[in-house]
Amino acid sequence: MPGRKENISMAIHREKINLYKTVKKIFPKILIKDLDENERICPECHGLGVKINTRVFRTGDSLESYPYRTEALSLCQHCFNAVHKICKYCGQPYKGHCDCEGQLAEDLKAQEQKWQETIPKAKEVDEKDVTTMLYCEENEEYYSTVDDFAEDFMYNYSELFDDLGIRPTRLWVTSEEKIHIDADEIVLDACSELGEDAEYVCDNDSLQKLLDDWCEKQMATTTYYPCYKEYVVVNWDKYIQER
Repeated sequence: MPGRKENISMAIHREKINLYKTVKKIFPKILIKDLDENERICPECHGLGVKINTRVFRTGDSLESYPYRTEALSLCQHCFNAVHKICKYCGQPYKGHCDCEGQLAEDLKAQEQKWQETIPKAKEVDEKDVTTMLYCEENEEYYSTVDDFAEDFMYNYSELFDDLGIRPTRLWVTSEEKIHIDADEIVLDACSELGEDAEYVCDNDSLQKLLDDWCEKQMATTTYYPCYKEYVVVNWDKYIQER
């Protein structure tokens, strides 16, 4: 919106926007906010959802550090849609997720409930039928065999094992993900600025074979994820007797 000009230098001129008049033209008189019991109007932007953002700058012939500025209305960084969520436990505003003790306790309770619902649905399997790594939920570690797990847990987690009596009773079967590179995607990208039929005349199959052979040699990239559908039981009596 045009405003009153004020000369500052030959290169820079300043225009002043009458914010009050402009806001009256483009904004309604009343903004409606329907809030629940755990919400409040943001005290930073006072419910508008915007604040004034100032960018300072200078020109090459300026002797001052940053004598010029440009001001504009930008989204408020302290809220979402001009509203604060208030934690029902600590009473403090938060963005995303509150990390207070009360919320943490509720999160742990929800995780435990989900965990108790997961176990009955899972299937016990024999270790000899497992072809991937095994995962221990308690220490978040992966193992090749139950024997490897038992030895590691007894000696490297002795505080849990001996002092607290924590002895995981099951190890979860994992899914396996290996590196894969798709030849079709590479060719499509490589031909994006070539003729419209270029991607259709390329030998994608031979490229895919080269990529598959290369990926097969990248052993350290294999990644495992617990699937929580199958598990192997840990027979602690066996390992305690051998200890």
